[in-house]
Amino acid sequence: MNLKYFKETAKYMLRSKPVIGRRIKEVERLYHMSPEELADYRNERFLHIFRKAITRSPFYKKLYGDHGISINDIRSVDDIGRLPVITSSMFRKAPEDLLTRRPLGLVTAHTSGTTGVPLTVYESWDSLWREQAYFVVYRRLCGFEYGDALVSLRGNLRGDCMSLKVDVSNTLYLSSFLINDEHLQDYVTLIRRHKPRAIEAYPSSLHNLAMLMHDRGIRLDIPIAFTSSETLYPAQKRMIEETFNCRIFDHYGSTERTLSIDQHPTLPGYFESPGYSVAEYHNDHVVATSLINDAFPLIRYRTDDVILPAADIAGRRVISPSGIPVPVPGISAINGRNSTNIIGIDGKRIGNAALSTLVKMYPHTAQAQFIQTEAGAAVLNIVTEDGFMESDIEKIRKATFDLFGKDNLRLDIRRVSYDGLTYTSRNKLPLVVTSIPN
Repeated sequence: MNLKYFKETAKYMLRSKPVIGRRIKEVERLYHMSPEELADYRNERFLHIFRKAITRSPFYKKLYGDHGISINDIRSVDDIGRLPVITSSMFRKAPEDLLTRRPLGLVTAHTSGTTGVPLTVYESWDSLWREQAYFVVYRRLCGFEYGDALVSLRGNLRGDCMSLKVDVSNTLYLSSFLINDEHLQDYVTLIRRHKPRAIEAYPSSLHNLAMLMHDRGIRLDIPIAFTSSETLYPAQKRMIEETFNCRIFDHYGSTERTLSIDQHPTLPGYFESPGYSVAEYHNDHVVATSLINDAFPLIRYRTDDVILPAADIAGRRVISPSGIPVPVPGISAINGRNSTNIIGIDGKRIGNAALSTLVKMYPHTAQAQFIQTEAGAAVLNIVTEDGFMESDIEKIRKATFDLFGKDNLRLDIRRVSYDGLTYTSRNKLPLVVTSIPN
């Protein structure tokens, strides 16, 4: 037993069904609500969060005061357009100013930083439990019950540990850093031994494993695959479903908890998790208001992802195999998730989510950015912090090769200033800059 085992065990227990049972019932109730009942619920939650923000949050007191907005000016969610749009740059340096309560007892989280410097956000335990309840209900819609055998191929394990079985959750964690020819048979053996009902993974990690298996003529039978955090490309989807004999269910969300969109379990397209947020879709961005976290409220928060709504289908629902009614897909496609890949010599693709996990391992590094103009070669620009030594270069190189494979990427590491990084036209700082079609 090691520290990681106890950490994942405790994490699961704190979010298990006995703890979040009441929230699960609340989410199920939201799925069963009529459109009119759901509209009333969203209105009530929005007003609760707005009034708490304007009276208790230093950030919103000043923001709304500067815009001449008083608590009585906003009487329903229909008035939301009167409130100013906010971006992470407005509170990145002092996120605690958004809080409506003291930070004691809150949980901090950090965005991946795939489009800039990572952002610190705060979550109450109630918001964590609500988020988990949405996952429990959605996965049940897809035919998976918590406690069923699960393989997790995300960022939980580094390159120094291939696998970890956590008994209480019946989960086999596998490292995404060791997916290569040398370890392929170990991955296959571990998965077969675990006999999973489902696998959860970054699309790029699952696709890399599928490519190696395909080249060796190996197939597995895992009924369900849950993907998230990166764009799922059609070619990736086809190879994953063929190699694992599975059906993929994709999820879109964010650390900020402002939007939750899931692939429909029976129909093409995606649907918004009912009662989770108030979303405003634009051609090149989304403005969303979280309804699940009143301790760190994000009201009309802008992100630059591109989400395409479907035709108006208000009120229509279908019954899932689990017996829970599901909204007809209101989202036709998620075209922008700020996901870009670095491509290895053998075609292996590492996406933003896995890369951001990797960058967090770099010692004494304030910012990192990959530049790629040809497959199998990349420049890694790093902005260093105090205490950085030349020996850290080799540590960064080793960590990168653990993920890509030593002979799979020619890597040139350069120390630069912030001015030496590449920014987008909107002054965003992407983790990957590439001229190769992704």
